[in-house]
Amino acid sequence: MTVIQIKRSTGSTAPTTNDLAEGELAYAEDRSGSGASAILYIESVASDGATAVIDKIGGKYYTNTVDSFLTPKNGTLGDILTLKDADGSNFVNLKAPATIASNFTLQLPAADGSNGQILTTNGSGVLSFQSPASSSFTLAADSGDADTFSTGQTLTISGGEGIDTTVTDNTITIAAEDASDTNKGVASFNSTNFTVTTGNVAINSVQGSKVDVTGTTALTSLVDADEFLVYDASVTANRKITAEDVADYIYAGFSGDITVTESGVVTIAADSVALGTDTTGNYVATVAGTANQISVTGSGSESAAVTVALTDDVTLVGDLTVGGNDIKMNGGTTALSFTGSGDVAVTGDLTVTGNDIKMNGGTTALTFSGSGDVAVAGDLKVTGNDIKASDGTTAISLSGADVTVQGNLTVNGSSTIINSTTLSVDDVLLKLGSDNSANSVDLGFYAEYIVSSTTKYAGLFKDASDSDKFKLFAGLETEPTSTVNTTGTGYTIGTLVANLTGGTVSSLASAIGVADGGTGATTFTTNGVLYGAGTGAVQATAAGTNKYFLYSNNGTPDWTNVIDGGTY
Repeated sequence: MTVIQIKRSTGSTAPTTNDLAEGELAYAEDRSGSGASAILYIESVASDGATAVIDKIGGKYYTNTVDSFLTPKNGTLGDILTLKDADGSNFVNLKAPATIASNFTLQLPAADGSNGQILTTNGSGVLSFQSPASSSFTLAADSGDADTFSTGQTLTISGGEGIDTTVTDNTITIAAEDASDTNKGVASFNSTNFTVTTGNVAINSVQGSKVDVTGTTALTSLVDADEFLVYDASVTANRKITAEDVADYIYAGFSGDITVTESGVVTIAADSVALGTDTTGNYVATVAGTANQISVTGSGSESAAVTVALTDDVTLVGDLTVGGNDIKMNGGTTALSFTGSGDVAVTGDLTVTGNDIKMNGGTTALTFSGSGDVAVAGDLKVTGNDIKASDGTTAISLSGADVTVQGNLTVNGSSTIINSTTLSVDDVLLKLGSDNSANSVDLGFYAEYIVSSTTKYAGLFKDASDSDKFKLFAGLETEPTSTVNTTGTGYTIGTLVANLTGGTVSSLASAIGVADGGTGATTFTTNGVLYGAGTGAVQATAAGTNKYFLYSNNGTPDWTNVIDGGTY
């Protein structure tokens, strides 16, 4: 069993910052007090980020204290926090609800509120002390100024001449003094309704959510004889007009080619709109064609579509100037492409009905045979920079005497000789021996050099006669052919200076020394842990006991099952 011990003290004195390192734990056991004041400490850093401090993080003292005022939740009751008074005889409990729909946090105010304020929330869990919220609405009448009424104030409704008001059980009743006079009427309202129960009442304005006037009927449509009462500010009397009077007044001003009926139907007289008359902008009255070249149909008709087309044959009298770069076929496919330098690219096939293409002076330049061969009579001079393939892509680019082959170059001869001082190849892998189906030749490369007037050869090759091993060689005085003569004059194994990664090393005469990157040893203890010994051979510990761990025993690796933080 592994034993882990932290720093500890039998007394109750807290450790100092000299006793611990940052993040190190220590436990004051308080054995003389039966552990009543036992506390767990940890060294941390103060808020300035530099000063070491000792923090209390637990222990028996804190566990007992928490247990005395915290009652954990059970099946029907949430957590209870008990806050006791000074002598512990009485307490205040704070209980969580038995069921909470989701987690939330209530943040207490930073300070106490004023007298009469209440505790409110902002809806996001932040609590604060505020005065009770007030609300207000506006009072208005047919005379006097509008007034804002706030909760907490007293609203008084006074009756005018011949009007009495009474208040009973949240209801205000307004009644005429002489109830037998039906023309004076009786009206009442509460917080939601204003109701006229008898007589005639003139209402200038009503504040509220609902008005009921007994004996009225809502209109859903108008006829010509319906009347409206119109206030006439220029005279002392009001005026009445009918619906027909309104319609006649609105539509009486329309005349001419546009008419509007009382129901709102608009009519424009036939042939009353003429193109080109009192209008702005451009328009085309007729379109004319050219005999034997362009035909036009449907021109000059009000509703017909105008069609412009070429005749079957088109004859050009003068030069043909192409504003764009292409001449296209009927289906939209490019047939000829032009460049600003005078070059012409034929996108499709070019058919020559004769056998020759002649120069301006009549001399034959190109001769065609039925087999598809083309004979160039003189030098082949390309005035442009490119020779293109049948699909239009550039195959060969010319720049003075330099030639760039864009596609693959296949040489069917037995030798390819390059008389250049620099060879640059973009291919990342060179393929050698593509015809080596019998695996009878060596594969690789070699170089020629001269030492004391003697020509020698060095290189790297895969030896087909020696289990396909790769070999470095130098000093060979016979130039390799399809194989490298490993017994030839001067042949020596080449030396490689490099960093090696991966693979295996075998058949060494002795162990590789530590100075050369080896271990200096040929065997190690089974399941031992290796450790260095200076320039000497790497050493190994004994095999560790089950569940033991490694530690430094005066500088030498050793095994143990005890972790001890010591005492303070």
